[in-house]
Parts: sequence; structure tokens; C-alpha cells
Amino acid sequence: MDHPNDISNPAADSNQSLSSRILYDEVYKILILGDTQSGKTSILSAYIPLPHKDTNIGPCSEFKSKIVTLNSGTKAKVHIWDVSGELEYPELVRVYYKNLSGAIIIIDLTKKRSLHVAQSWVEELRTQNACKHILLLANKNDICHKIPSMRQIDSKQVEEVAKICNVPFIETNAHNGEEVTVAFKGLLERIHEECLGETKELEVKDLREEKIMLRDEKGYEEIGKILEEIGGGSNEYKPKFLSVKRIVFFMGIFAVFFAYWINLP
Repeated sequence: MDHPNDISNPAADSNQSLSSRILYDEVYKILILGDTQSGKTSILSAYIPLPHKDTNIGPCSEFKSKIVTLNSGTKAKVHIWDVSGELEYPELVRVYYKNLSGAIIIIDLTKKRSLHVAQSWVEELRTQNACKHILLLANKNDICHKIPSMRQIDSKQVEEVAKICNVPFIETNAHNGEEVTVAFKGLLERIHEECLGETKELEVKDLREEKIMLRDEKGYEEIGKILEEIGGGSNEYKPKFLSVKRIVFFMGIFAVFFAYWINLP
């Protein structure tokens, strides 16, 4: 398997810097969840068609990755896990929650149960604080257009659940690769915007701390100047009560008064 950061150009300079070999700036982890036979694997294949170098099919999940260029110009490598765990056994899926960036929950428009399962997955992710960014994707609308009697969930029902869960939704199908790509791209943009917001908050916090440090240093300098004006020494403020010279001076005065007191009749 080729590493995504390897440059296979034989004419490339062997002394090329490491930074020039990095093909992406950020890494996001996405889970695809939903009821059985809802089309999770088909949606993933529509976004990243087979065969793909990073495909790793296991007994309970399928993994793929893709480098995406976001609107800001940032290149993000997206790790996508199609998890086949059942909602009745959420502990099998929770092992995938670590470092999770977002989730896409698939709704099968031809199965009424699928809508309830999707809502339960949203509640599961929220309860476990797994991720903030969730997208509901209603699948198989192409079948519903061809055979209207197959539709068991209408668009209004999906919209109502999306409002209750406070998440966006899209109705599409695995054969419409463009719409699937738009769905993934919208989720990734929202994740990226949050990352930028967190970065800005950290920058503001650092600036505030730096400002406080500068303010304190300036305060020490002002105190040092005042001490210098009254004969207290150098400009550098050192929080000492008395200098050595002053201690010696006061000890001398004390010795004189003490000797005088002893000699009193």
C-alpha cells in the first residue's frame, strides 16, 4: 500500500524538505451510521469509488480515506468509517468515537423503522459527547421516484426529525455522486469552521496572557523608577523591604541608642 504522503516522482530531489512532502493540513474522522441495509456502504462508495488504495474491509466496518480541498484552501485528509454495528449494541460502535470529527447518519426512505433508528443514533452520539457535527442523509429517493409505493418516509417527516435533532439533512441516493459529494463537503466545511474558531480563541487567549505579562512588567518598571527617584537603587524593581546599606545604617543607630540607654543612671 502506498503512503498518501509519498512522492513517487523519480526525478524529485532527494534532499527535498519534509514540509514539501506533506499533502494535507488537517485530518478528520467521520463515521457513517444507520439501520441495516440502509445503503451506508453504497453512499461511501459513491463518495470514494472502488477500487481505492486506502480501502480496508473488516468484518464489522469498512474504512476509506480521501484528501479534500476546502473553501479556505486547506487540504484535509478524511478518514471515513462505515460501521455496521447495530443500535441495540452501541458499545461495538463506541470504540470508533475516539477523535471523531463528525457523523453521517443514513435514512432509508423505503423503511419506516430507519427514521427512528437515525434519531436514536443522534441521541447516542450526543449522550456520549462523541461529536458535534451530524448530518442526516435520506437515501434511495431514486427508487421512490421510480416506484412511489416503495416510499415509507416522506420528506416532511425527515425534516421534522432534523429540526428536533437540530441537524441538517439532505435527500439523495447513492447513484447521485455529485449530491453525495456536496453532502460530505458541507459537513467537512462545518467541522473546519469550528477548528478555525477554536484556533482563534486560543490566539486571543495567548494575546491576553501576553498583554497581562507586559502590563505587569511595565508596572515593575514604574515602581523601579519611583525607587530610583527617592534613592532606592537601580531601575530594576526587586521587591525587597530594605537594602543592605540601609540595614547597616539602622543597626548603627540602634547600637548608639542601646549604648546610651545602658549608661543611663
